Amino acid sequence: MIQAHPQQLQPPAGSSYFHIPANFHRARMIRLLLLVVALGHAISALPHAQRSSKIYHDMELLERLLELYNSKDKLESRDASLGCSPNPCLNAECVLGPDGQAFCECSGGQNGAFCNASSIGVNCEPSSDGDRYIYDQYGGYIQSPGYPEPYGIQQRCPYIIGFPGAERIEIRFENVDIDFSGANYLGYQPGGTIDFASEYVRLESLPSETIVVNDSKVSVFFQTTYANPSQKKGFRMHFRIYVDECRSSPCQNGVCFDEVDGFGCECSPGYEGTLCEINTDDCAIDPCQNGGVCVDDVNGFSCQCSLGYAGDQCETNINECGSNPCLNGAECVDGVNEFSCTCTAGFRGVLCKTENDDEEGEEQEEEEDEGSSDEDDDDD
Repeated sequence: MIQAHPQQLQPPAGSSYFHIPANFHRARMIRLLLLVVALGHAISALPHAQRSSKIYHDMELLERLLELYNSKDKLESRDASLGCSPNPCLNAECVLGPDGQAFCECSGGQNGAFCNASSIGVNCEPSSDGDRYIYDQYGGYIQSPGYPEPYGIQQRCPYIIGFPGAERIEIRFENVDIDFSGANYLGYQPGGTIDFASEYVRLESLPSETIVVNDSKVSVFFQTTYANPSQKKGFRMHFRIYVDECRSSPCQNGVCFDEVDGFGCECSPGYEGTLCEINTDDCAIDPCQNGGVCVDDVNGFSCQCSLGYAGDQCETNINECGSNPCLNGAECVDGVNEFSCTCTAGFRGVLCKTENDDEEGEEQEEEEDEGSSDEDDDDD
């Protein structure tokens, strides 16, 4: 596996493509102004009859140079980090990557980070834009028009392959059957710009290894001349796009692990769902007994018990006899949120507090029992 190596190249022979130099900046504007002054002096020195033709030619040249300057200026003013609102792509669709960066989907000869570099004239029958501009696949093939049939004459075929948020693209040329002795041309460049400049790599044979492009896009350009006497087939190239799907932290309550063509989430205890976005309902199995109300929590639950019950799941009947409320040796019988006393001989009352011949004590015990009952009600 090899990395893409920069190589200084000139545009292919016969190309009408006009490249904006990478170092074209505001300092050049001063030179343009000086050129205007110089042209003015040169025109004024001409005979009057020649001035109109000279002015037209020179103004046409200046218009083109200013157009290139403005194009570069507009390019520098666009910022992918601002996302797609407003759309920074020139007459192209903008897609947000997982990192929030704008990703421009160029087509129809467009190229450049924002599809605003000078367009390439396309003559690439019988292929279509859908065959050559691919932004929705993790892997696949591109090939010369009509492959494996012999390629046509005077073809100009730009290709751009990419995916929003891609970390790298691996390309492997499975076949390169091109007559490179003429002006036939095949090359690739990291990114979405085809400028035949510093990073452009022109092929002269079939690469023996997979090429790694550390970018979210890779561009390919194929051009043929006016003849194909040897009936060469052209090329076929496989691509594989690698995207870190976990970069945007899609798992809400869990750990993300990247997979081929996707990702998975390992949820934290208590959560479920594709993105671990759902708090598991721990009350779904009705864990609270004896009429208790279940309250769901994260990876757990709690029970609000009915009167007379206790325990994590309200499984325990509270022993109201635990405080030994029955007196004079009486037997306490536990109930649900209540108790009763079975008095021994000679005693009576709710708590067996009163002797059988003590009427005054019986009345007092009944009053105390009623007061105790009222307090229990208040406590309830």
